[in-house]
Amino acid sequence: MRFRYIRAMDAGQLVREARRRAGLSQRKLASRAGVSQPLVARIERGAVDPSFERLQQLVRAGGLDLEIHVVPLDEDSWTLAEEGVHLTPEQRLDRMLAGVELHEEGKRARGPPMAEFRPQEILAALDGNRVKFVLVGGIAAVLHGAPHVTTDVDVVPENGKQNLERLTRVLRELDARIRVTGEPEGVPFDYSPESLARVEMWNLTTKFGDLNIAFTPSGTRGYEDLRKDVVVMRIDGTDVAVASLADVIRSKEAAGRPRDRAALPALRELLSRQQSHN
Repeated sequence: MRFRYIRAMDAGQLVREARRRAGLSQRKLASRAGVSQPLVARIERGAVDPSFERLQQLVRAGGLDLEIHVVPLDEDSWTLAEEGVHLTPEQRLDRMLAGVELHEEGKRARGPPMAEFRPQEILAALDGNRVKFVLVGGIAAVLHGAPHVTTDVDVVPENGKQNLERLTRVLRELDARIRVTGEPEGVPFDYSPESLARVEMWNLTTKFGDLNIAFTPSGTRGYEDLRKDVVVMRIDGTDVAVASLADVIRSKEAAGRPRDRAALPALRELLSRQQSHN
């Protein structure tokens, strides 16, 4: 039994991730699964397209498992995704922001004033201060052509002290505060490399919209892991290191939140079509 979406997710990447999480060598994983080490190596390189049963066997040998979720096909979303394939990253972002504006109009009418979501300004501030980061999450998916709407910027920074010092300068420029339910303006906090390093995930609000900082997003090993396959995209004059679509999918699968699971079918199909064009 073979599934097209498993090829799109990169079966080799799944096996490698399961093996690394378990702290196993290829030889030890092969021994646990009852297969040869060269077969594991070929699967991880993408030289072999394993059956679902074989893939599940190897992942389970690493102490993990695979889940299959069947969800309704959203034809409208896929039509938008097909259109997005032919747009530039800037055009994809503009299309999404138009959707955000429509969504936010009603919320502004019912509640207190909200900061306009201007992700370009957040990205420009990071770039202007030479912060090393990888863009992930929903906005990364949008830049790859996904038809989603998101109202925050998700970044994975390099966690060295100098980079965190540059990141603190950005947070001051953006007037960043901790995002708290019931506190539209957020809660002030200490801008310092030490405080940033002590917390794995920061959910912030800024004068240009929400910013999430994660040092090790679900399903990844952080900046050094994600930077290997980044795609550099030009957004309003700023070169942005965007996580590969395969890595966006990997992280959303691991996070497993309802909104992530809902987005996965379109993302997998988008990745499959991208790969078929290459």
